[in-house]
Amino acid sequence: MAEGLSPTFGTELSYYYILAEFAKLNRTALREVRRQILLSLEMAKNNEFQAPFRISIPSTGCGFLFIPVTKEMIPNRSTGHQNLAYGSKYEQRLERQISASFAFENGDYLIEWMYLDAPWQYDVEMEKRLREGYPFQPLKVQNVKRYNLREA
Repeated sequence: MAEGLSPTFGTELSYYYILAEFAKLNRTALREVRRQILLSLEMAKNNEFQAPFRISIPSTGCGFLFIPVTKEMIPNRSTGHQNLAYGSKYEQRLERQISASFAFENGDYLIEWMYLDAPWQYDVEMEKRLREGYPFQPLKVQNVKRYNLREA
């Protein structure tokens, strides 16, 4: 097991922590997470490559990463998923991150979830990897309203 990983990594208990993080989201954040999941599923089904989608929730300190996987990437998706999850968590200086990879093969979706929980620590190797080949879409900060109320 990699140093700094939660003891729940790779166990059946991980889904409890994943569900707990989803339960903390307000409806606007949940809507955005849902949009990114559906987009990832669509891209996987259409075998389209796209840099991973990310969203961070400052109020909970948790980030979400969604990775559409093409058919050519399926054999290496677990390794790629782990590398992208660590890189995203590191770059955003998060304590917790939930990530999912989405692939489509033989008429079925292959979905792999990961929960990371460890304090952020400086990592020379990760800094080098992110500089050499940045795999993510650019981050943007936006304030989202808690409720979408229409003006009268």
